[in-house]
Amino acid sequence: GTDLTKPGAVKIDESFKAILMLGSAAIYSAVMLGPWGELKSAAFSIGSGAWWIFAGSFLVINFMLLPALFYLAVKITQAWSPLGRSVKYAFKALSASLIPLGLGAWAAFSLSFIFTNGSYLWGVLSDPLGVGWNLLGTAGATWTPYLSGVTPTLEMAALVLGLIGAGQTAMRISNQGQKLAQPWPILLFCFGVTVGLLWLLVG
Repeated sequence: GTDLTKPGAVKIDESFKAILMLGSAAIYSAVMLGPWGELKSAAFSIGSGAWWIFAGSFLVINFMLLPALFYLAVKITQAWSPLGRSVKYAFKALSASLIPLGLGAWAAFSLSFIFTNGSYLWGVLSDPLGVGWNLLGTAGATWTPYLSGVTPTLEMAALVLGLIGAGQTAMRISNQGQKLAQPWPILLFCFGVTVGLLWLLVG
């Protein structure tokens, strides 16, 4: 984690990778867990007109909209307290704060599938080749979702931990001699994304 706060640690392509990780977690959460049947249908109808619209929207959100919003947050940060660094430098440096948030988002997204589908693992372990074995006596185990009552709490915890990590990373970057202003707009950006993910994942 400390590598993220070193001067020049993040290059521009890595900045976009961090944004892509965060944006794709939000989009896949909307597709897989959201209430929009048309969106899910478009995402799975590969090659159809609806799929091309979905794919185009995916690219626009991840490579235009989110970077533009993050750039705006960086621009506001620098405008409040310009300390000799260019906006491009600040964009690259502060984008490292999105990595913990993206990891938290993917952890929260994955938890629902792990606990919901975890019971399928017992049948696979008993009959890994699908030839009728029952090595562990669990080949006939029925599907039972695990920890369904606490999964939303665990998802919330993963997102909050990601937000805390993002905030700590942004503050360290600003305070370690990189001549950057205090990144309150960046923290607000991360908070807004977290609230959106909480709405998608937890409701």
